[in-house]
Amino acid sequence: MVNFLALLGWNPGNDQELMTMDEMVSLFDLTKCSKAGAKFDYVKAAWFNHQYLIRRPDADWCPAFDKVLKENGITATAEQETEVVRMMKMKVIEYTDSLGNKKKRNISFPSDLWPLTKFFFVAPTDFDREGDKFIRKNWNEDTAGQLRQMVAVLETITDWSVEGQKAVIDPWVEQTGFKPWNAWRIALVGTGQGPDMYELSAFLGKEETLRRTRYACEVLG
Repeated sequence: MVNFLALLGWNPGNDQELMTMDEMVSLFDLTKCSKAGAKFDYVKAAWFNHQYLIRRPDADWCPAFDKVLKENGITATAEQETEVVRMMKMKVIEYTDSLGNKKKRNISFPSDLWPLTKFFFVAPTDFDREGDKFIRKNWNEDTAGQLRQMVAVLETITDWSVEGQKAVIDPWVEQTGFKPWNAWRIALVGTGQGPDMYELSAFLGKEETLRRTRYACEVLG
């Protein structure tokens, strides 16, 4: 925040924006201060926060992220929280500006993670087939049958790591010609967001992955 506030009415004379306190002190020159009134830019402030946040170790996000999770009734281990941060910290969120326009920005606060990560801890139960464009586009009359075949293959996997899943599923995909990724995302997430599917599945575990996939097939048909 100090970095952002320092640049509201002063410019170091170059394009550098991210600076340590020592750098700001050494570069400061009163003659480079603007005479015009400074204007607070929320979007720029969020950008600064994002830049500093992503430079911190994933584990440093956990105290604030843990608070957000608990506010939403979720209890998770530090290891789980760190893994979710690793997978999702570079995603973007949608927001509505003061004029009512929908826009996107990078994750700038740990609280931004909740709407993007809820599915890690809470399984989807409702699928908006009519209102969700991603579901309409990626779920058709053949999808449930293909995913049920995929479930049968997933059941045979004993090594549920990312590598263990890839070693079994990738050859099956190549053999069948199926492209299950978007439909599988719908089953595990509920819509078109989230990390790599193998990473998500590994995080959820075999039992929960199979349960969510079967449930989506039943509900969406």
